Amino acid sequence: MGCCSPDYQKMVEEEENRINENNTRPVPLWVKLASVTIIVAVFLIYVQG
Repeated sequence: MGCCSPDYQKMVEEEENRINENNTRPVPLWVKLASVTIIVAVFLIYVQG
């Protein structure tokens, strides 16, 4: 099954879609909370310093 097969492009597109679906997981809530906490802490340290 080389590049000249009529189904090759379709197979590549399906594989790309499958990979993209696996890589688009939402960010967990704890990661969001940790990020906000770190940003706020750095901001407060910067303002006080």
